[in-house]
Amino acid sequence: MSVAVDEKRRAGRLACEHLTCALGEVVDVSASGLKVATRSWGAMRPGDTVRLTLKTKSSAVTVETMVTWVRRVGMRKRQVGLHFLNVDERARRQLWAMACAGAREKNNAGQPYGSPVPSKMDWQDVVSILNSVN
Repeated sequence: MSVAVDEKRRAGRLACEHLTCALGEVVDVSASGLKVATRSWGAMRPGDTVRLTLKTKSSAVTVETMVTWVRRVGMRKRQVGLHFLNVDERARRQLWAMACAGAREKNNAGQPYGSPVPSKMDWQDVVSILNSVN
């Protein structure tokens, strides 16, 4: 199973800090998945399913994901794209709260967000994160 090309960027992304999992640091989160910076990608391949516990200092949520891509970004560094699978509403709400709590203070252009929701994310994306069920 793979994510269709037209769905890849359908959901806005929220850049994160202080959100981690066993693979490494979560770079960003969207309604459909997340990107993780890692040094321990092992033998992960697109299509593999991975159960992850995402953590902040004060909270944790476990989600089922599917690897959609693995990219080399340095000598021993990789980024992994993961698509959420069967995430219930409670877990989605908790994940969204954790991502917002760790949202970067500035976007990639160096401009302040003004709120935990980046300018490239609209309220339809927020509703999607809170209400959609895969």
